[in-house]
Amino acid sequence: MRFLKYIAISWTLWGVSLYLFSPYLTILLESSISTPLLVDLTYIISSIAGILFINLLKVFRDESIIKMSIVISGLGLIMLGLSNNAVMAILGLITYNTYWIAVPFFYYNLSRAEKEQFSKTWAISMIPALILPIVGGLITLHIGVRATFIISGVLMILAAVPLTWVKFSIEGEGRSENKESLIPLIFSVLPLSLALPFLYELKSFELSTVWLTYEIGEIVGILLTWISWRNNNSLAVALLIFSTVIVNSFVALGGFYYGLSEAVLSSGVGSVNPRSFKTAIRVATMEASLWTIGYIISSLAYIVSYSLPFVYAGLIALLFALLIMARIENRRVRIPSLRRIELIVPRGIKHVAYEGIEPYFKFA
Repeated sequence: MRFLKYIAISWTLWGVSLYLFSPYLTILLESSISTPLLVDLTYIISSIAGILFINLLKVFRDESIIKMSIVISGLGLIMLGLSNNAVMAILGLITYNTYWIAVPFFYYNLSRAEKEQFSKTWAISMIPALILPIVGGLITLHIGVRATFIISGVLMILAAVPLTWVKFSIEGEGRSENKESLIPLIFSVLPLSLALPFLYELKSFELSTVWLTYEIGEIVGILLTWISWRNNNSLAVALLIFSTVIVNSFVALGGFYYGLSEAVLSSGVGSVNPRSFKTAIRVATMEASLWTIGYIISSLAYIVSYSLPFVYAGLIALLFALLIMARIENRRVRIPSLRRIELIVPRGIKHVAYEGIEPYFKFA
């Protein structure tokens, strides 16, 4: 399992690229595409393309497709940075979404160690986000938003390099497919997909404040992700905080919710914990489908009122958080002794069966 060190390094480089450009994606698209609704339509088209890209894994089993998808995704970011019209921006976003081909590979391999290690690795990959919003803000304010995307594209391409030393095993190593519940994934993705496309539509929004609100959101997100392997309430807490996105209807805090969104997503995916490659494909397909559904709903809501996507996202996040907490409390009341046994025994077994990703922590 030592190759997990290189997978984690690649995942971290991918994260560095993401943290630089993600709060500015909608801003860039709106500079090339005339109306917010067309921007959301672009998100819908690109997420549908993502679903199709994932399904290529059912046809092509060559390991080079994983590295190739990351490189092509980086080229898509560079295309976005160079785009000067709607067609090039749309093509750039679709090309960027080829990263979905690699998502099942990362989800599966990061879940092969102890369940808690998935959240630990994701949290470690978020550490650069402590300074990257500042770096991204300086680049955006002094050079321009497009330069941020070009730099992010180069970093994304570099994320494929560590995978050169990885021995790919995408058949699940003979494990039986786990029928994991996808409910945590639904709870995490749906509120995000409703709110994120329109976070910068408030008239009081200022580009110069994006990096600061994004930085605060990332700090909160990192803290939540770090504790997620110790606390069953982590997804509920993240959703409770995200439910305040309703405030974005009258106060421009879009960057904060972009920063927080990764904690919500990592908690949801970590709860599903795909232990076979086939399950990882199912998880990634569901995730991409949920983004598509959310984008469609948010577009329809935006037609009625620009604030309605935030209201829906906030109320749904609050509802999901309460459902999770009620379920956890119900488990504690019903079978406290059995739950305690389940937590202790498998950990001991897993410690023997898997090496985990300790080499990466030593490297970091």
